[in-house]
Amino acid sequence: MNRFDEILESFSSRYGLNAGPQTRPFGTSVLLEDSEGADEDTLRKLGFGPEGDRELVETILDFSRLLLEKCGNRSLYNSSDRLNELLNTSSLSLLHGTLRVALCLAQRYRERLRSGHFQHPPLTAHYNFDMDRIEKLAQHIPKPLPDSKKLLPTSPVKTAKGKEKATRLTRRRTSSTVDPNDFRLLCGEPSDGSKADKKDGNLESDREEWEAWASVTVIFSTSDNKKPDVDAITEPSNQQGQNGLPSPTPIRRPSSTGRSRLSRISTSEDMDGQSEPPTTQGQRDRQPADRFSPPISAILNSPLEVVLASGMASVPPPLHYELLHKLRTAYGLIHSNTTRRQLLAIRLLAIANIACVLPDSQFQQKLFGQDRESGQRQQLVRQLVSLLYAGSDSDNRVPLFVQSHALEALGALTKQKSMISDIVAGLSVTANHGTLLFLVQRGLEDLANDHNETDDSVGDEWRDGLFSLLKLTLDASPHTTRNSDAFASPALMTAYTELLQTHTEKAQRLYIKVLEFLESFTHHVKDGLATLLNNKTFDAITDLLNYLVSSALKLVQDGHGFPSAYSVD
Repeated sequence: MNRFDEILESFSSRYGLNAGPQTRPFGTSVLLEDSEGADEDTLRKLGFGPEGDRELVETILDFSRLLLEKCGNRSLYNSSDRLNELLNTSSLSLLHGTLRVALCLAQRYRERLRSGHFQHPPLTAHYNFDMDRIEKLAQHIPKPLPDSKKLLPTSPVKTAKGKEKATRLTRRRTSSTVDPNDFRLLCGEPSDGSKADKKDGNLESDREEWEAWASVTVIFSTSDNKKPDVDAITEPSNQQGQNGLPSPTPIRRPSSTGRSRLSRISTSEDMDGQSEPPTTQGQRDRQPADRFSPPISAILNSPLEVVLASGMASVPPPLHYELLHKLRTAYGLIHSNTTRRQLLAIRLLAIANIACVLPDSQFQQKLFGQDRESGQRQQLVRQLVSLLYAGSDSDNRVPLFVQSHALEALGALTKQKSMISDIVAGLSVTANHGTLLFLVQRGLEDLANDHNETDDSVGDEWRDGLFSLLKLTLDASPHTTRNSDAFASPALMTAYTELLQTHTEKAQRLYIKVLEFLESFTHHVKDGLATLLNNKTFDAITDLLNYLVSSALKLVQDGHGFPSAYSVD
């Protein structure tokens, strides 16, 4: 792990990630520097591409995540500050891998909060990330700002009717044809199922549909260059509030996403702690605002790092990460269906991260803003469930890794008390023909066959998330006085018993999760033991024990036991 930390430090320093957003494209300099006698041909033979350094770090992140998930003694991970620097990358795949490791750390932090062995464990010791950056990744993608000329009133003489008509058509197309905040549509599938996947021959028209959403505009005032970094000012109080310690609500600069120029200026002034007279404030509001808005041709034809570097030369430092986030989103939306799915996966992971780390009140404020109506919570749950339901339709398929992240997000949302009722209702847990029952039955069908297209690490993650969801829901709302029918439908309980009777290799990897759920069920449900007896669950467990012992003896007799080379005498 120390070697990994050295590589991450060298990588961040080489590409400037420790100083701010990435403006230098990835190469192979870190690999060449640490590999004596190696050259480009050697790296190519080893399977590294032109961005070999990024591929190396992504492999390190994957292995680190494996250690965090499988090794119980890895209670502390001391490289989260290095991962925080990786949030400055321009690469969607690297950002995706970083957030996956961050989610493991967030889940461990949440478990330690519940364990009772630690009184208010410090967040920075387990999860040392800039929460403002994670929150930006979790928020919705705002509608593009209109052109600066349309912000001011214009006379009928100076306004061309043709331009007005084109503007109306563009706005109508933007609002109705595509919407990056529709999870299904961002996967290439519209929610109403009215449009099929784009073929290779239609990539150009597909790109044109997303061009309006790929418009990037960062508005700032000339006085912002004289202001200190707002993120740096709020970081101490932010961390104190997240450590679970009692403290007043910190004053933070809200995301500029979807906000007007005037609200941004007044917010930064409030951070100075000075109240200005109304006259001075009015004069400041009337000052002309600067903006950085690269043309769509630059986003289509220039690397992200080039456009970002040109923007950072004029945009104040406190807004550099916002500029990176908007450009990263724009490039992802306009590039391909694959990058749009990566954007969705990143947003789902960010939602799961903040749901595990933040308390309920802060989570509601950060994700839903001041308007915390239940409709927004229900809409989020419906969108997540729609990704799972769409995955069952061969003509309207959502990638399995996106479904896995949707399950992770739902599982993380169970940590928020305000979301429990919406999750239970969205999954129809108590219904005899509910959504969760349908998904579990689909999972049982998948478990029946080994060595098919879903028998890989991605499929394992999907199955783990699916069969963990019911236990997470149970743990989030333990009521020992309720009956089993009030918690889950009898058919759902029967489906879990059927899994214990399935003896494929896929099913064997899920036995522990099912048994853990059954244990919680007996403790948290009044008639849990009687329900399991009626479903013949204990008979299934007895048969499972018999199968495991007999199959293990047969493997040893056939010479497939533990290799003698690894045995300890």
